[in-house]
Amino acid sequence: MPDKGIATKDVLARIQKTYGQSVGGLGAKLSDSARIPFGIFQLDLASGGGMPKNRATTIFGPESSGKTNVILRAIAIQQALHPELTNALVDLEGIDPAWA
Repeated sequence: MPDKGIATKDVLARIQKTYGQSVGGLGAKLSDSARIPFGIFQLDLASGGGMPKNRATTIFGPESSGKTNVILRAIAIQQALHPELTNALVDLEGIDPAWA
């Protein structure tokens, strides 16, 4: 069975070769930057402290897996910690604004 992590590392290496080493990273290996915690201990630990601040973050997975819940929780924490800052959410699967 092939290692699925190799493909991700190869893609990241190609992107970094084209656009520079500071473009992206995997979890805790991302360049040092301020982080926005997800508020879920295991996810914060796995991601090196949360999402990098002032950078685009992509969360992917199957439908109904909780991706929107995770990001809405992170935005709520960010708004509580820094009410003067603005957050943006782009959801390509569709979101119910009333629920959010």
